[in-house]
Amino acid sequence: MDHLSRIIGSNRLDQEKAKKMMEAISIEISENRSVSLYHVYHNHLWFSPHPKDSIEARWGLKKCEMIHSQTRAANHSIAFIEKTYQKKDPRYADFSIRQQRHLLARLSEEWNRSECREPLPSLEKKDRIPLPLSDEIRKYFQDSITF
Repeated sequence: MDHLSRIIGSNRLDQEKAKKMMEAISIEISENRSVSLYHVYHNHLWFSPHPKDSIEARWGLKKCEMIHSQTRAANHSIAFIEKTYQKKDPRYADFSIRQQRHLLARLSEEWNRSECREPLPSLEKKDRIPLPLSDEIRKYFQDSITF
C-alpha cells in the first residue's frame, strides 16, 4: 500500500480520480461479500492477521473494534511499565510510556476520523501507580516530553 501511495503521489495523479478508480474495483472476500480496492487501500492497517478471526476482521471491516483492542493493550502496557520499571529504570519507563502515549494519540485520531461510536477505553485510576519523579529525572525529560 505504501508503494501505491508513492505512485499516486509521485506521478501527481488526481487523488479523487484515483479514489474513484479504486472504488470501481471489487474484491470478493466471501460468498456474497466484497470490498473495494479503495477500502483495502484506506484500511489495510486494520486488517487482522489472525486466521481464526472473522472475515470482517481480516479485511478491516471491524476497524473500530481493532482500534479499541489496540488502545486497551497500550493502556495495559503503560500500567505494566509503570509497575515494573518505574523504580528500577525510570528513564526507560518514561521513554516507553511516551512511546505508548504517542501510539494512543494516533489511535485516538483514527478513532475520531473513523467516526467510531463507543468511547475509547482509558487507563482506570485503580490501574495507575503514582509516580514520584526525582528533580533530576524531571529536568532530564522536561524538554523531551511531549504528549
